[in-house]
Amino acid sequence: MKTAYEKPILMTIEFCGLYVGLTSYFSILVIQGYIHQIILGLCIVSSIASLITIIIYCIYASNMYDLHDGILSALFEHRSVYSRDNSLKRLISIMMTRATIPLEFKAASIFTINLNLLIKILKCVYTVFNVLLTSISRKLKETAV
Repeated sequence: MKTAYEKPILMTIEFCGLYVGLTSYFSILVIQGYIHQIILGLCIVSSIASLITIIIYCIYASNMYDLHDGILSALFEHRSVYSRDNSLKRLISIMMTRATIPLEFKAASIFTINLNLLIKILKCVYTVFNVLLTSISRKLKETAV
């Protein structure tokens, strides 16, 4: 699926993933007492909104891929079509030919958006969170010494 929206979708997914990781950093700062707790609430709400955006993209693309496979199997399994007139047979054969091409939802021709990408994004967010947590703990150890 080639559209003009591939790059904005990629940028949206990347931004939302990094934003969730950075807001987790702010939650650490709130727990340590550096930032007010109201900011923690705003960070949690906005990071949940970003996660929901990513989840909607990934689930929609996965459902679209599954429905495409369902159409393909339904076309090949439907036997009553063969008793119809030739124009309908021709249309069904065109649909069968088109349905054999895999339908994918891509972001800038780099990532195929599906549930596997959602898991990769969540792993990346967790990695960003751990890097920031490690840097904070090192700073605390350095100031304690």
